[in-house]
Amino acid sequence: MRNKEYYLKEGPLTYADEEVSRVASNVTAEGAARIESVLSEMPKLEFVDLYMLDRKKFMKWHQKRTAEKILRSKVTCSCGDNAIVFCAIARKAGIPTRYIQAVEKKGGYGHVYCECYLNGDVYLTDPTALKYWKMKEPIKLENPFFINKHPVVVAFDGLDNVEAGIKDHEALLKVMNEAVKRLPMVA
Repeated sequence: MRNKEYYLKEGPLTYADEEVSRVASNVTAEGAARIESVLSEMPKLEFVDLYMLDRKKFMKWHQKRTAEKILRSKVTCSCGDNAIVFCAIARKAGIPTRYIQAVEKKGGYGHVYCECYLNGDVYLTDPTALKYWKMKEPIKLENPFFINKHPVVVAFDGLDNVEAGIKDHEALLKVMNEAVKRLPMVA
């Protein structure tokens, strides 16, 4: 993991354009309430399951749209879209935020979380579920962690997926399949 200040930088998909800056200006709370304030902007986006409805459009959009494009379309097609928007808004609001692609169980089911650093505390955020948890320490790439008693392992992290080298769905599946090998065996 890089130093916390690194996670205030903009990534290729998480840069603060005019729209991101406008939304981030609504984040005025202090402490952990700042995370809640960023999450409160997320319900304004509609989830459309393009993977099931329009696979061609999903492949065109998935892991490729900027926070600006997602905000302006008002449509997300994956947890990655939600995380891209969350990271861009949170960073613009002064919250160092790490993009974390995780694999939640055998079979390669993945989910994107964001890790926020505020006043010496670490919070794991799920922008899709609009939830966050205070953590004892930052998540380590090499160690599994648990969400609702299920083991989770980090496939990659960074400012966003493109900065981490993941530019399309096929590249995402490849790193997730590698990461799943690090999950502990559970009964």
